[in-house]
Amino acid sequence: MTTTPTVNILGLRYTVRHVPYIERDVFRAGQIDHEKQEIKVLDSLTAEHSEVTLLHEVVHGILAHLKCWEEHNDEKLVQGLAIGLHQYLKGSSEACIPTLTPKKEHLHEQKTNLKTGRNSSKQVA
Repeated sequence: MTTTPTVNILGLRYTVRHVPYIERDVFRAGQIDHEKQEIKVLDSLTAEHSEVTLLHEVVHGILAHLKCWEEHNDEKLVQGLAIGLHQYLKGSSEACIPTLTPKKEHLHEQKTNLKTGRNSSKQVA
């Protein structure tokens, strides 16, 4: 049984889903729905692009919950923050970026970590 990935954005749990398209007429790699507390990410993206897209939507979520509407609507700022966070998290041995589709090695790692008590949650806090 696989669990649906989620991220915590300022105390609110958002479901993360891979989808074949976001909008039919406009290319979007991802989208956040604040009312449904859901983030959609295109399933055709590479793993790295998927991670950056998820972080991009999380940044939108943080800015929206802080009522920073001007910054929320500044795609250049949001993308810059997402890329910067991605680079930091990928370079840090302590940080992790949530995977959207658990792989067998991740499930094994999670079981091993449960036994050892080490925390390697695949969720963004």
